[in-house]
Amino acid sequence: MTILKKTVTTAIFLLLIAPAQAANEAEIGALIEEAETLRQQAASVDFEWRYTAKRIKGATEALAAGKLEEAQKLAARAKREAELAIEQAEKAKIVWKLAVPQ
Repeated sequence: MTILKKTVTTAIFLLLIAPAQAANEAEIGALIEEAETLRQQAASVDFEWRYTAKRIKGATEALAAGKLEEAQKLAARAKREAELAIEQAEKAKIVWKLAVPQ
């Protein structure tokens, strides 16, 4: 009985600490599209970061090769970079005024 309890406890523990299941291809594809849209927004205000497009391209290639985890990581990072670039552009609109001597 104690071996069974230990086995069940271990199984539950492993399920709880196991990383979340990787997203499916459709979800990753949508994430890539979202990252690309945000990248284009950042580029339209001249604040696109250097490696965002490369990460999106890498995510697209990884998805095509069936490397879902890699594709998800690259797409999520590209999306976050694009979000930060847009945020940077918005802040720059305000902050530049502080740099001008009065």
